[in-house]
Amino acid sequence: MPCDVVFHASEWKAVCMVRTRTEAPDVPPSLNDMICWIAAMGGHVIRSTTKAKHPGTQTLWLGLPRVNDLAIA
Repeated sequence: MPCDVVFHASEWKAVCMVRTRTEAPDVPPSLNDMICWIAAMGGHVIRSTTKAKHPGTQTLWLGLPRVNDLAIA
């Protein structure tokens, strides 16, 4: 599922440009990629020793204001 179902174009394009350090693509990334990028901005780190590979609500909550800041800038 593409991320433009949940996120506005200005949001996902800004996050893509920051995370990939390239121009934003014409096609939106998957929703899973976008959630992982937002969680990474919130402090989520994938470690091989942890069982939970998916981000939690707290890291998403901390990453979402960064998405807003990037979309406004």
